[in-house]
Amino acid sequence: MLNHGKLSALGMSLWLIGTSACGGADTKKPESPVPAKKSEQAATEGSKAGEASAKPESKPSAKSKAEPASEPTTKRTPKDIITAPDVVFVLAFAKSEVGEEAQQTCAKKSKDNDKKQRACMEKERKKVTSDVVSFSKDKHGKWWWMTARMQGNKLSYLHKVAIEFGEEKSDSISIKPRGKDKGKKPWKQVPDQLTVSVPDEFSIVLKDPTYGKMVFEAKIGIAGGEG
Repeated sequence: MLNHGKLSALGMSLWLIGTSACGGADTKKPESPVPAKKSEQAATEGSKAGEASAKPESKPSAKSKAEPASEPTTKRTPKDIITAPDVVFVLAFAKSEVGEEAQQTCAKKSKDNDKKQRACMEKERKKVTSDVVSFSKDKHGKWWWMTARMQGNKLSYLHKVAIEFGEEKSDSISIKPRGKDKGKKPWKQVPDQLTVSVPDEFSIVLKDPTYGKMVFEAKIGIAGGEG
């Protein structure tokens, strides 16, 4: 026969054990910890962002603002152009008054025949004896105005006169002959003064009493004959 007191004590012990097992334990799950590497990276990025916002905006340097300097351009004067070394001015027949008149005359004679037109123009051009002009300085420093006849690739100087330069403008210069003509076919009467028009850096224009306006274009490398 069981002892009633022992059963009561046993029941109380079982009740206490069940209570501690079920009610005493914390049922909330612990938060998962942030990995150490990710937390360190976040802290570093936050630090850098703070430093960047604290820095003032960089201003462009004076060098970056400065524009590249343009190279100075110097325009040659009429005297520079006509006295350039190794340069002579050759007659542009078709652009001169004598050539324009020859064009009209030959057109009437040739009657649209190209071969006859060319032959006629060559004949008219040969009538202009002086078709090259140059201005050069000798070893003594004296300037000369010379006109020549083109013969093949050689020049035969017909007129050679010492000159002085006179008034110079933006597109012309005057020359003043001094002394006699020392060319192969000298003028009996040397002009007192001559104006050389310089419309651009590659041509000159002269007014001839016989042929009217004559246009000459700059050429280099033409061999000279007897000066």
